[in-house]
Amino acid sequence: MAPGKHLENTKCLPFGLRPLDFPLLLGGHQLTLVTTHQYLGVWFDQGLTFASHVRYLRERASTRLAALWYLSKRSLGALFSVLRTFYIHSIRSLVDYEAICMTGLSLPISKSLEVLQNNAIRIMLGAPPWTHLVNLHLESGLPSLTHRIALRAATITLQLVQRRPDLPISTLLKRLLGHPPEALPQRDWARTTAATIHNLGAAPSLCQDPDSPFPGFEDPPPWTPLPFHILSPSEAKPRASIPAMILQEGLSRVAALDSPGSATYFTDGSVSPDGSAGSAFVVGNLVESWRLSPGVSAFQAERAAILGALCHAHHHHHRRVIIHTDCLSSFQRLCSFSLHDNVFLLTAIYTVATLLVQRGATIILHWLPGHIGITGNERADDAAHAACSHPEITFPFLPSPSYILGALKATIGRLSREEHQLCISGGL
Repeated sequence: MAPGKHLENTKCLPFGLRPLDFPLLLGGHQLTLVTTHQYLGVWFDQGLTFASHVRYLRERASTRLAALWYLSKRSLGALFSVLRTFYIHSIRSLVDYEAICMTGLSLPISKSLEVLQNNAIRIMLGAPPWTHLVNLHLESGLPSLTHRIALRAATITLQLVQRRPDLPISTLLKRLLGHPPEALPQRDWARTTAATIHNLGAAPSLCQDPDSPFPGFEDPPPWTPLPFHILSPSEAKPRASIPAMILQEGLSRVAALDSPGSATYFTDGSVSPDGSAGSAFVVGNLVESWRLSPGVSAFQAERAAILGALCHAHHHHHRRVIIHTDCLSSFQRLCSFSLHDNVFLLTAIYTVATLLVQRGATIILHWLPGHIGITGNERADDAAHAACSHPEITFPFLPSPSYILGALKATIGRLSREEHQLCISGGL
């Protein structure tokens, strides 16, 4: 039931019920029975088939397709990249908004929705009407809308179960994701969404526990300065420069930061092609390494190495800590501190660094280009690579949501390529 501002504007839409043979009253006013209703931009029908909404989307996108066609004319000279960007942000965004509702579309309705994107791709590529759809998807780099809806549903579900695990819908989705897809026969929204995520092979990743902050972490006020100094490569030479010059510059920066009584760490992380990961740090003659949980990203492995170096410095009460790493993105992520991704690692680094500073220590994080011949960097790199093959996992933690989303996008791309290969092998 969708109440309006006045009772005269209130309508009644019964879901999954046969037509009512009796009047429905609200406050003495007989409600008008409707078969479709628009709520928050989505057209709902009695059977939740979303057929009315797909027709609405195609009608709404028609004027935007006309604009896309006009931009594609030779007189304007719009490149394919411009046309593709216009399509993604102006046309496909209409589908992205309602994607979470449309995971259970029937095949005829799904095909009707695909026509919207197929027409747009033909305009962008200038392809003739007889071009196979799988070729259109491969040439444009755009997955089918069916795959796009599945990706959006998995993305929203991941955000929901990670950020609001206490909600009843999060609990229901996690419980359903724990069942095999054949055990989800009922076709309600939750089970359909869970089955869609199963088909992407993402159910185990979405069932994992939330990425919680490090124990004892307190979110600092936004005006609080960082507990470490970050030296970024503002004047670093490009990698295309002479290797000897890069090496000499790196050695001079390392020597300038070193001083009596300081603890100088070199850190690195590595992920092997089979998904195993390792982290390591080098300080003096000491080399420490760990094998990480499978499925973590290279950025997480780099940050785990920084965390290990900080923990070692905290345990040995060092007063001046210098950490050299070749992962620039780790520094950038630490500068823009936020608790949306890599929560455990970032809060652990922040907490341990704060404890060191409270003891009077100074922490300097310094970026060095990797693989230029600096001994400490090379030793840490070799140790991290070797840690990937350790027999046991010694530093377990969860993959980050951003890494899971990246893996989902890679899965969608793989499915598109497999469809193309199937089309070729089938002689279609």
